Amino acid sequence: MGQSGQSFCFPPSANIIDLRMEFLRRKKQEQPSRTPEGQDVRKSESLYTDAVVEAFERQFGAEASGSRREMVREIADSFFRENLGNAQLRDSETHKTSYPWGFIDTGTLSKKIYERVTGKTIGPLKEPEHPLKKQKEFIFGSLLFRMHGTPFIFQEEALHQFTKTLQTSIDAIEKGEEPSSREVYMFGSPTNHLGKMSDDFIQEIQQKGAFRAFSGVYAEHIEEILSKDGPDVNARLVGISLGAALATETAQRVLEDGKATQKEGEDGPHLSVHIKTAPGSSHTPPGLKAIQTAIGFGLDSAQATKRDPYIAKAWEIEGKFVEDINAKLAARGMTVNSSADQVSMKQKGLRSLVSNLLKGSPIPNDMRVTEEVGLDDWLTYSPFFNKEARSQRDERENSLQKYLVTKEGEGGGRKRYGIDMAHVPPFYRQNELKRLNRAAERLELAKARASAPQENP
Repeated sequence: MGQSGQSFCFPPSANIIDLRMEFLRRKKQEQPSRTPEGQDVRKSESLYTDAVVEAFERQFGAEASGSRREMVREIADSFFRENLGNAQLRDSETHKTSYPWGFIDTGTLSKKIYERVTGKTIGPLKEPEHPLKKQKEFIFGSLLFRMHGTPFIFQEEALHQFTKTLQTSIDAIEKGEEPSSREVYMFGSPTNHLGKMSDDFIQEIQQKGAFRAFSGVYAEHIEEILSKDGPDVNARLVGISLGAALATETAQRVLEDGKATQKEGEDGPHLSVHIKTAPGSSHTPPGLKAIQTAIGFGLDSAQATKRDPYIAKAWEIEGKFVEDINAKLAARGMTVNSSADQVSMKQKGLRSLVSNLLKGSPIPNDMRVTEEVGLDDWLTYSPFFNKEARSQRDERENSLQKYLVTKEGEGGGRKRYGIDMAHVPPFYRQNELKRLNRAAERLELAKARASAPQENP
């Protein structure tokens, strides 16, 4: 979600969304820029780095030293540099379209940040004695405007994955071992400024529906990636909001093509799906879904920046951030594609996606899905689900099962968890900031060890 300087018309049933987004755009333009507290001397390489550092400072305040904040900045900036350097366009001859996408390998990035922080060059590393199964994650975010669908889509999730693995990666490097890694792919959209649409793809959208058409493009890409590593791979598709429907539709295509499996003991890459705040797959009856989604979106958007300072900052800088990365990518030949024909086709694509979302995108009965349902999400609110979630919390012990409300579908494969959150999730909860703090602390230790005098043998 974010601001846009363009005129954008939703289908009649979604006019309230259009009005709400225009209201938010104007409100954000009226808001003065805020100066981060305790700003460090070094300038960040990404506007989102400043937002992450500010979130960290709100959590730890005076407890965080200047050195610790600098390491947090280094983590966020290293992620930005790596993803920007790996960003590219994906051309689909089959579907006659192209889109930008990004990629990080957490193991590779850990080695780079270790060398940068310590000033040491890593020599040859041996393979670990018990290597872990290869992990690949594919991220789908929400799409409302042409500015969305960048190689940094839902970048908070990708950065969390890097932060989660950084401590163990440094441990492995210091032992002379290759760190285990997770490959994280951020899929942009053909409707993005950098993407390309075609009459053929528009026709495919009209014939098959937007989610089916877009999922074919993404499934083709995922299948190509999975084919390079053999069957011993865990692949995870993650989607938020509208992106949840893209994730489940894409998973269905990959499974239909026989390029992955969800069955235990079956050969091939194993596929899991994790979705958050998914209005398209809620149990609201179709006739009411469009109304609830439209009104809920308007209500939630009006409150999102008030309840979460990180969201307020992220939405404030979104337009400038996209301009900055587009300028950097243009220097590499990835230029904005904004002819009159392209703008018209991209708007048609976006309208089709939103229209499909309002109609709903059911999850196949035999698909195994982990779903986070926001108990304060007006787009998916159900008094029955919320009542069950609250009562179970009182009855169950404090564990993950405490939040598991229902098991649905074939064999209970669709697990729906009730989480205390609204439609726009709190991207930097306390536990994530604590993990970031521990990762920054581990970098400090690596730096101190590297600079300590070496004893003569």
